[in-house]
Amino acid sequence: MTLRHLEIFMAVCRTMSMSKAAKDLNMSQPAVSKAISELEAFYNTSLFDRLNRRIYLTEAGNALRQYADTILSQFNESVAYLRDGSSFQSCRMCVNVTAAESILNDLLSEIQEKLPDLNLTVGIYNSSAIEQMIRNNECDIGIIDRKDDQLFDSADLYEEPLGLFASAEYYPDSTITADELLNYRLLLRESGSGNRTACESLLQTINYPASSIWESSSDEALILLAENHMGITILPISCVNQKRKIHSIRADGFILSRSFYLVSLRNKYLNSQIRACMDVIYNFCRKN
Repeated sequence: MTLRHLEIFMAVCRTMSMSKAAKDLNMSQPAVSKAISELEAFYNTSLFDRLNRRIYLTEAGNALRQYADTILSQFNESVAYLRDGSSFQSCRMCVNVTAAESILNDLLSEIQEKLPDLNLTVGIYNSSAIEQMIRNNECDIGIIDRKDDQLFDSADLYEEPLGLFASAEYYPDSTITADELLNYRLLLRESGSGNRTACESLLQTINYPASSIWESSSDEALILLAENHMGITILPISCVNQKRKIHSIRADGFILSRSFYLVSLRNKYLNSQIRACMDVIYNFCRKN
């Protein structure tokens, strides 16, 4: 097996077609098919299922795709480092939407000040999308609100307090107990989101009925619902502007918060600039 085998394999993965991969690589289709067959013989497993003249990645093929992407990326970086005398000055960072709204502007200013030569690209997505992009080697590091993926290395960054908000017409008081929440509709982020996960323990403790929850994937939509007297929303305090037509409600006897982590793919090669960027992010969150 050679690097060329992996390059051919990745081309087939991108196109999901032997003929299209052959065209992209300026090879014949039989040569591409032979390379895939040699890979399958080497690993003693099927990498693609062939059904109705189409191909689909098997579980083994998906696993090899992740390894191959990392191997080829590391090889290309080694060429740049050894042949040109300098490592890549780039870092691909993805940030959770909520974290982006609360810290990203100040964080980027810090990174630009500390690492002026860094070629940084930034994407803002939900945590699930970021996890998938890291697995597919589409980004190098991520700031997300969970760390339970065994494929990732993670470091604690900061904790974001969550607040309860409602219009004065819907809930006029300044405090609320956990049990009192049972008397009101809750406006929450969708199941699986970081915000919702942070609330789940409380909801289970008080046996809050799922039928009383309105949910949305948009913080702004939840704020608008709360402004229109539809319920009490639970969101990061930093996401709610003081000019909005809702007021903060103090939680009496319970605390809600959401943690954020800096993650990267375990065993992935991280060049010196990526590691320097990670240090800046970590130190920024520690002091803020």
